[in-house]
Order: sequence, then C-alpha cells, then structure tokens
Amino acid sequence: MSRRTERVAEAIRREAGLIISEQLRDPRIGFVTVTKATISDDLRNATIYYSVLGGKKQKDRARHGLKSAHNYIRGEISNRLGIRYAPEIFFKEDDTWEKTEEINRTFKRIENERQTEEDEFSENDELSEEDEISKEDELSDEDERSDANELSEDNQRYEDYERSDDDEQD
Repeated sequence: MSRRTERVAEAIRREAGLIISEQLRDPRIGFVTVTKATISDDLRNATIYYSVLGGKKQKDRARHGLKSAHNYIRGEISNRLGIRYAPEIFFKEDDTWEKTEEINRTFKRIENERQTEEDEFSENDELSEEDEISKEDELSDEDERSDANELSEDNQRYEDYERSDDDEQD
C-alpha cells in the first residue's frame, strides 16, 4: 500500500466512524465501532471493518442497518474527503476481538490446568512430608517409651541398690 492509499484508508475509517456514530439514526445500528479501513490502490474499493458490542442478534441487526445505510455512508465519505470518485464500500465484521478473547480463554484454561497439576503435586509432597513427620513422631514416641523404660529400669536398679545398702547397714 502506498502512502496515499494509507492516508485515504485512515481518513475513510475516521469519517465512517463519525458518520455511523453521529449521523445515522437507525436503531439497528447499536454500538458499532469502526476498527479499520482498507482501500484498493486505484481508490475504487474500500472495505470498512467494524465491531459490534453485543451478541449474534445485535451483530445481525447492525449488519442489516449498515447495509441499508451503505449509499448514504458512501456519499458522505466522498463529500467529506473531496475525492472525485466515491469508492465502492464493503462492510466486514472485525472478529479480532473475539479471536483475542478465545486465545485468552485458552491461555486461562491452560494456566488453570497447570495450577491444578501443581496443586496435586504439592499435595502429594505435603502428604509424603506429613507421612515422614508422622513416622518421625512415631519413632520419637518409641524412643521416648524406650527411654522411659530404661529410666524406670535404672530407677528400679537404684532403688534395689539403695535397699541392699540399707540392708547391709542394718
């Protein structure tokens, strides 16, 4: 695209947006935003890309409204830009936003799946850590019991020794 066609395409985008938002009173054309315009090198054919806020029903209504206002928009663009030949205008719905949203949903789903896998993995780690702690507690309990048994045996021996000492002194 040459510099001139780029400038004309940008002017068509700007003017079409103003015409649609400020001059058209068709209730079918709700929240329409002109997102982009392209024009052929000979300036005879222009494509105006638009997006519509709403669902399928609003998009269909907007498409029909723009189709019926086609000639008016074409004439207004020609008058405002002062070009000799009014380019034939084609309207095309811009689905870039929807594709972007779909990609974002896919990324979000992948992130959620990855997070779920990480959570499951960390839960398994926590469980094995809890098992280890539990085993260590059991071992320490056994050690304490063993130590207590040894202590009571030692106490018993000491008491026996004390008794025997007392018996010898008597």
